[in-house]
Amino acid sequence: MTENSVASISKEEVREFYQEFLEALKSGDTTSLERIYADDYLLVRPNGDTLSKKEIIADLRHHSMFNYSHKSMTTSRVGCEQQISRLPLAGLSSGSGL
Repeated sequence: MTENSVASISKEEVREFYQEFLEALKSGDTTSLERIYADDYLLVRPNGDTLSKKEIIADLRHHSMFNYSHKSMTTSRVGCEQQISRLPLAGLSSGSGL
C-alpha cells in the first residue's frame, strides 16, 4: 500500500480501533496511545494551541486520569466524529471510577 492509498477496512474494524483508542485514553495507557497516534499527529485545540504526539503523551503521563497519591479522581468525556471512506463514525464515551 502506498502512502497516499486508501486502506480497505470494514466498519467493524474502524469501530474496534476507535474503542481501543477510547479505552487507552480513559485508562491512561500511554504505551497503546504511542502506537495509535501517528508520528506526525497534531492536535489543534479550539483556542489555536497545537500539541505534537510527544507533547500529548507527556501531558497524559503528567496529568493521569486517576491520581491515587492524592486520592482524587478525574472524570473525562471524550467525543469524536470521523469521516472514513464516506462512512461517518461518531462515538461518545465517558468514564469514571477508582
